[in-house]
Amino acid sequence: ADTRLEPDLADMHFQRATALDKLMRRDEALISYDRVVELSPGHAEAHCRRGHLLAHAKRFRDALVSYDRAIAAKNDYAEAHCNRGNALRLLGHLPEALASVDRALALQPEIAQAHRIRGVVLMGLTKYAQALESFDKALALNPKLIEAINDRGNALRLLGRMEEALAAQEEAVRVAPNASAAYANRAVVLMDIGRPAEALADMQRALELAPDNAEFWNLRGNALQ
Repeated sequence: ADTRLEPDLADMHFQRATALDKLMRRDEALISYDRVVELSPGHAEAHCRRGHLLAHAKRFRDALVSYDRAIAAKNDYAEAHCNRGNALRLLGHLPEALASVDRALALQPEIAQAHRIRGVVLMGLTKYAQALESFDKALALNPKLIEAINDRGNALRLLGRMEEALAAQEEAVRVAPNASAAYANRAVVLMDIGRPAEALADMQRALELAPDNAEFWNLRGNALQ
């Protein structure tokens, strides 16, 4: 085979995979990314995007392998370090996850999502005050990052700062009125401050938006008690 053609062929498959990914045709996109890294094993971005698709499919160990390969190809790839940290978090390896996200932020301090993931890892380590600082940094970079707004509200609630927690969840509902988690999180705060009727209304709205969410059904049951 003429190996001179392989970089061009890899680029063609990469463009195809990117287009399929944007169309949410993830299984086909994954096949194309597989072809890219077969033709060009050092294609860091393809490894990283492949990892993202695997993580979306909840194949976190496979995703971790892809992120490791992306980093092996390009050690200063901040996004890959960040995504690796998130995969480690989802696998329950929190100290390692924190180290990966810190590496991403050392390389590129302005990644809002990395600050947010760092905060979620710190929440898992029950370091709520430090987590809050990370969520604040994420929102300073991207004030509309809905996950960080929700997470910030959760951190404030766990710190016992209920008025601020409720304000944060009100902001989440305002920014993303079709985000089920925003209503569910606000419901939890409302339950904690003794406003069950409002909490139940929020849980009803969360379930309208995400009727298959088992956690929301459990929360609704708590609100009815």
